[in-house]
Order: sequence, then C-alpha cells, then structure tokens
Amino acid sequence: MSMNAKAKFNLHGIHNKKVFLFITLITIVILFSSCFVLVFNPVSSVKLESPDTKSEVSDKNVSNEMDLREIVNNVMEPTIITLDNDITLTNSALVIPVGKNITLTSNNGNGFFKLIGANNAETIIVEENCVLILAGIIVTHASGAYGGGVAIRSGGTLMMFDGGICNNTASFGTIPDTDMTFMKAGGGVFNAGSFSMFGGEISGNIARDGGGVYNNHANFSMFGGEIFGNTAKDGGGVFNFRGNFNLYDGTIYGNTADEQGGGVYSYTAGSGNGILSGSTGSFNAKSGAIYGNTVTNKNGTPDVYNWTTW
Repeated sequence: MSMNAKAKFNLHGIHNKKVFLFITLITIVILFSSCFVLVFNPVSSVKLESPDTKSEVSDKNVSNEMDLREIVNNVMEPTIITLDNDITLTNSALVIPVGKNITLTSNNGNGFFKLIGANNAETIIVEENCVLILAGIIVTHASGAYGGGVAIRSGGTLMMFDGGICNNTASFGTIPDTDMTFMKAGGGVFNAGSFSMFGGEISGNIARDGGGVYNNHANFSMFGGEIFGNTAKDGGGVFNFRGNFNLYDGTIYGNTADEQGGGVYSYTAGSGNGILSGSTGSFNAKSGAIYGNTVTNKNGTPDVYNWTTW
C-alpha cells in the first residue's frame, strides 16, 4: 500500500473561540444531571462517580507533562485543563482513567497549543466509563513519529468541539506467530466507544484503514467540523466497521484511499458465521457533505463505498 507523506498542519476553518468553554461547561452539567449522554452512546451510558462534587467544575492550567498527568490521574470533579504551551509526551499515551470527566483546551491567542504524542504510542487513550472533551488543542505527533491520535475504549466517550487531530500515523503491529508487520487502523481516531464531533478538524492522518477515523462496532456522530487530507488503504476519511455512523452535518473531503472509499468506507455486511450476530451497524448521511475524495485504484469508489452484503 502506497502512503502519501504526512500533510502539513492545515488549520483552515478553525478559529480560537473561547465560547466553546461555555459549551463545555453546559455539556458537563447536562451529563451529570440528565440522561443526555445516551444520545451519543445509546449502547452504554457513562457513569461517573464523584461524591459530593458532581456539580462542581475545576479549572487547571498546565505547562509540562508531569503536571498534566498528575491532574488527569488525581482530580475527582469534572475538570477543564488549559495548556499554556505545547506539551510533548514521553514514552506513553496520556490515559484518561475510568470515571474521569476531562476537558482539554489551550491558552493561545493565535491558535491552539499542541499535545504531541510519544513515538509508537497513541497521544491519548480514553478508557471506559469516562468523558474527554477536546475544545481547542491540536492532538498530533512529531514529524517521523508513529502513533494514532486518540483511541477510545469500549464505554469511553469523546466529544470534539474545536481544535484538531492532525498529522498522526498509526503505528505498526506484528501478526501473531509470524514475522509480518502491518500498519494499524485509525490514524486520527480509533473509536470503540462513543465519538461525537461538533467542530474542529481531523486532517493529515495516515493508517491502514480509516486514515481519519476508524469506527469499530461503535457510535460515531458528526454534527460539524471537517475530515480532510487523510490517507489509508480503505476509508481515507472514515472506515465504519459494523458501527453506527451518522453524518448530521460537517464535511468529508480531499481524502485518499488506495483501493476503496476515499471519503467513507462503510462495512455493514452480515455477520458471517454468527460470531458477531446483531453487530452489522449502519451508515446514515442525513446531511453534511462528502465530496472531492480520491482513490488510486482506477476501479475504486472515491467518495462512499458501502459494503452491505456478504
């Protein structure tokens, strides 16, 4: 599979809007006072336990990796963490632990600060039964480094309002009992839980399948934002594997696949031998736009390849 070189940051269409912090606060209150979260994850609700502090929100500023990890690991109440500069992670991903409700934003009047992942590791891992809100940072890797942007575990929730998940390249894995290696799926986001995108961009990411987003038996709802300039073997923008992908608004354009689905590859076929019975998923393009995507295979489908039979 041929892969394009990593795209440069393209923050076209993204503006630093502090209003998203107010949206974040409102969202947190709703999450703790109602069942609104079921809209984003109808399969498994998020249960956060913060005794005596469920309605409180703390605000922390960080300028280094040590403080960032300490706050994420130790806060009990919903917390807004503001990056005061670019932060580079060493050795491992930033893990959002079970039961946490974290918002990541940045204090940069000229754009967004970056959270830069360690080589051969995702930048962020969202564990089960927790919420991560991205409202104004860039999740990325340094040039030449490998690792996906955000990995969402089953039962975890990611909401993205602004900023970007840009220029990540999925790392490589080894096939068991062989010496063969392969590039993993989900360059920007690997979703096995619930992902709702309201704004921002997912761009310049590379993976085997799902250069921008790989939706794995999960729930992905796109209410706004842009997915563009991503590259994969199949599903340059989005690979929906037996998940539920609802495109309510936003645009998916300018992505590239080697074989099928430059914009979207949706695999919602039957479950074969019954191993995954009832897990065929769905793809609904209710609004938004998918256009201008390409495939290098002359017989491939550039914008949407929907595999519904097996």
